[in-house]
Amino acid sequence: MGLDMITSKRLLLDKEQAHFWRQDVSDKPYYKEMVDYHLSGECIVTLWFGEQAITKALVFRGNYTDTAQTGFRGKYGESPVKNVIHVSTKTEWLLDMTVFFPDLLQSETTL
Repeated sequence: MGLDMITSKRLLLDKEQAHFWRQDVSDKPYYKEMVDYHLSGECIVTLWFGEQAITKALVFRGNYTDTAQTGFRGKYGESPVKNVIHVSTKTEWLLDMTVFFPDLLQSETTL
């Protein structure tokens, strides 16, 4: 993909983190199911850097409805909610960093 992985970690979200993270869809009918899914087990979160990183990651992610199964969601997702992979958009990245990598936001290191 032409990207560099900056860091990764495994974690279990707690209820507060999951609700805070998914606040963007709190008014949607699938909100409770999505939060429950995020609380159902361990997550692996990664931080990537590179030119057009979000665009490239969105292609890699694919869509659940992808019948050609060219992306992760099409190949491994069970439903629109249980879709295996999340990619931050240009408007979500700061929230995702706050939840998953707060130490990097507080450090003096520049990414």
